[in-house]
Amino acid sequence: MRKQLLTLCMLAIGTAAFAQLEPGRVMLTGNISARYDDNALAGRRTDMQGGVALDFMIGYVMKNGWVIGGGTHYRNHFDNDYNPVGDKISRLNVHSVGPLYFVRHYKRISDKFYFRSGFIIDYLANMSYIRYFPGKTKTDLALSHSIDVRLRLAVAYFPDPRWAIEFSYGELGYSVDFANVRSSTKSVSNHFGFKYGLDGIQVSLTYFFNRKPKEEKKG
Repeated sequence: MRKQLLTLCMLAIGTAAFAQLEPGRVMLTGNISARYDDNALAGRRTDMQGGVALDFMIGYVMKNGWVIGGGTHYRNHFDNDYNPVGDKISRLNVHSVGPLYFVRHYKRISDKFYFRSGFIIDYLANMSYIRYFPGKTKTDLALSHSIDVRLRLAVAYFPDPRWAIEFSYGELGYSVDFANVRSSTKSVSNHFGFKYGLDGIQVSLTYFFNRKPKEEKKG
């Protein structure tokens, strides 16, 4: 009897472990990543860069672990330059925001662990300005927009059938930038890149839930 009860419990746990990826469920997730680089030469700082990136997404779970959806993306970037004696001479600030679309695929490793792959395509409107020191004067606001394609691999851990903590390291990306500065100077550039180090770390929190079933019409 005890063996039968134990078997039933194990089957229930196994069923619950797969419930989060049932087709028709809705996924809510958010990603955060950060960057910080501090460079020095002969003991004097020459350059310091950093920033943070946030993704907020909602998706629809399809068959075989596929998820498609969309959301919004925010990115902040700063770049400080220093003169040969180590004094800060300028600071560039860039704020970017825009919509995104994504495709993900989850592959089961064990009852609580999944391997995740996928890509994000996002459109960003970028607003930037430069502040010069020591007078703290600002240049005019510069406007541009860009399209990014970002590829990532991750491991997802499900402590609960509805929740997942996802960890990713490294990002392969392709970006097309369209610059349109107030001085009417325009340019288009594109480049490939790979993020590593602190910039390559991304942590996600994901929640899966069932959609509210449609009420049957009476009569």
